[in-house]
Amino acid sequence: MRLLYSKDDGNIGLTEFFGNKVPPYAILSHTWGPDGNEVTFKDMENGQASQKSGWRKIEFCEKQAAHDGLKYFWVDSCCIDKSSSAELTEAINTMFRWYQQASKCYVYLADVSTSDYNAKNLDSENSMSDIGEPETGWKQEFRGSRWFTRGWTLQELIAPASVEFFSVEGTCLGDKQSLEIDVQAITGIAIQALGGDNLATFGIEQKMTWASNRNTTREEDQAYCLLGIFDVHLPLIYGEGKRAFRRLEREIRDTMNLGQTSHGRKHTSSNQPNFCLFVDGLDEFEGDSDKLLDLIFRMQALSNVKCCLSSRPEVQLVARLASCKQLQLQDLNYRDIRHFVEKRLAPFSKTSSGSTIANEIAHQAEGVFLWAALVTMSVVQGLQAGDEDDMVRKRINSTPSAMEALFLQMLTSVDDVHRDSLSFYIEATKSGNQARIRTHQGPSLALLTAARIPEDLEDYPDFTRKCQRTERQIFAQSKGLLEIQKVSWGGNRAKNGQIWTHAANPRDTESGSKISTSKSRKAIVESRSPSPCSSIHRGFSDFEMKLVSFVHRSAYDFVRSPECEQALRSLTSVTSVAVQASLAEGRLKLLAAAPSSLYGDSGTNIIRRSSGIIRNIANYADLPDEG
Repeated sequence: MRLLYSKDDGNIGLTEFFGNKVPPYAILSHTWGPDGNEVTFKDMENGQASQKSGWRKIEFCEKQAAHDGLKYFWVDSCCIDKSSSAELTEAINTMFRWYQQASKCYVYLADVSTSDYNAKNLDSENSMSDIGEPETGWKQEFRGSRWFTRGWTLQELIAPASVEFFSVEGTCLGDKQSLEIDVQAITGIAIQALGGDNLATFGIEQKMTWASNRNTTREEDQAYCLLGIFDVHLPLIYGEGKRAFRRLEREIRDTMNLGQTSHGRKHTSSNQPNFCLFVDGLDEFEGDSDKLLDLIFRMQALSNVKCCLSSRPEVQLVARLASCKQLQLQDLNYRDIRHFVEKRLAPFSKTSSGSTIANEIAHQAEGVFLWAALVTMSVVQGLQAGDEDDMVRKRINSTPSAMEALFLQMLTSVDDVHRDSLSFYIEATKSGNQARIRTHQGPSLALLTAARIPEDLEDYPDFTRKCQRTERQIFAQSKGLLEIQKVSWGGNRAKNGQIWTHAANPRDTESGSKISTSKSRKAIVESRSPSPCSSIHRGFSDFEMKLVSFVHRSAYDFVRSPECEQALRSLTSVTSVAVQASLAEGRLKLLAAAPSSLYGDSGTNIIRRSSGIIRNIANYADLPDEG
């Protein structure tokens, strides 16, 4: 939070505080004058603030704060850098709390004057004034002040415990308590709300009426100025018009539903154990989703069972779940996304405005965590390459907001010389996914490397180095579409398409069957002389455990879309059949290089594996399978 303060040289400066280290401060509430008259954050930085007519209000606030023993004070026009959309979003969502925590709130009424009246009689005039009687003097101007018609001043009136009203000359007219009868008559706000009662005790409709006759310069601010009143959070999207109010209403409704659900859960008593089932990623289920939902609905009918489902909003699922209570989480995780981005940017905090950049990414992500993660990856790569802050912001602002458009941009932004290799990696990972139940698992780094080098593995002593290069290529060229995950050895490795198995467990095979051996493992190992391939086996076994996968199910769906296929055809001549042929060759190379201790003395297992590899490529190419 930025605060203004009086410097030792008599000037007014800006300083910034974080967390719970904010000192006591006063806060100004006012109406903005004509465009260009208010002092901005930029004016404070370049030393032009005192040339604006709005400087008078800042001097008033400084003087009054000093009178009340407060060193620091806050004015919205110049304490927020409105050129940063992320900072503006955070400020607007936090502003109610800032006013609420202020030691004093000074309401500066630019259209109320006491110059023609005796200030000495103000207190007696306040006490003698009765609502409904003809009024003269500053009271008429007070009741007709523009300040009572603005949307943002609603929370500035309700939130602070101490609110004092001042005329344009800086004369105190009274406070919220002494003028509460007048203020209640002007605004229609309940006396209890003006007195500091918890706003949660007032109904939605009642609070909406408090804002019904108030105006804002921008249409979206009709919704945004109520965030604090309803204690909700929204990303700011200027330009969305009336949709902002619909988002506000939806957020209020969802927050209330969540509160009611929590309340009901706390007060439910039963002798039966209660169960809450969580189903994450319902849209990623590969089977019959209707049957799964039927089962879930049957369980949901039980009195002691609750189900919580998460899914992308696919049409079929939305239709089936339309009658269920729903929360749209993309509007609720702004702070979590910002924390994630800040953590990733922490190593660069000395060379960049990490906090500001994190705010911008979190704001533009609009709740989509994957978008934020991919953009953060791009920003980190830029910072590692020496990007300055302005270049980092260009990276962020040039990123499409829709995931499909982002994926397409990532795909088409690859250098020409790398397009063939990227197309190969995408096609290989996609085809591997099609044969899996878990669609995000793909081929190993060892297989992809073997498929792309012309030599046999036994003739290639630096195969490990090649695997490392493949890993670097995938990271750099895929722009985040692909990722690499390390898995543990186990019986399921055959289902993941790997050729080699850990030397300590020769019974794991591609088909999952046991290898028939006539000797013990010890006897087999002792009977063999060192093979030129054994060093390869020891050297790159780690790369058999590293699987290439799509960063998210949405990325996998994208690469199967007509738009992606068209883009790939325009970028490269690599075909699916050619990729499958290369993968088959790579599998055979790995098979040939595997130590014979893996299979025993019999060649049956090698023949079985080789036949399976050839059959796979024949089927994929839609050729007749002759066994």
